[in-house]
Parts: sequence; structure tokens; C-alpha cells
Amino acid sequence: MARILAEYSSKSVFSQMVSFSFFPERNSAFTLLMEKTGLSFHDATMLLWNTYHPWKVWVPFGAAAVVAAFLMLLFGYYVRNYRWTDADA
Repeated sequence: MARILAEYSSKSVFSQMVSFSFFPERNSAFTLLMEKTGLSFHDATMLLWNTYHPWKVWVPFGAAAVVAAFLMLLFGYYVRNYRWTDADA
């Protein structure tokens, strides 16, 4: 039993056993999209952009950055005016 598990636990052996031929190659997915839909490069890009809205991923990161910058400014003001006198060093 241990020999069988050791033999089939390797990724390369598993990937040779299982064929994923129904998935397009990683580099050709966009080309396949353009071929199947008949769209140009620009039109296919706009289709993906308008369908999945990838810019929305960065909105929380941008909001966190703005809040963090504001809090750092607030902390700097507090340190210089109320708390530590050696903050200028």
C-alpha cells in the first residue's frame, strides 16, 4: 500500500495520468476567446472588462491606503503636539 501511495503521490505522475484536454492552454485562452466570438483584441478586452469589473478589486485597497495615510498624519500630529517631545529626532 505504501509503495502505491508513494508512486502516485508525485504531481508529475498525476498530471500524466489525468488529461485536461478540454481546457485551453493557458497562453491561448484569450486567442480562443477572440476566435470563438469573432471579436477584435480591443473588443474582447472590453468584453472581459465590462463583464467582470476587475477594477473593483482595487477599491478596498485604495480605501485602506487613504485611511492609513490619514491615521498616520493624525498620529504624527498627536505625537508632536501632545505626547513625545523627542519625536523630532
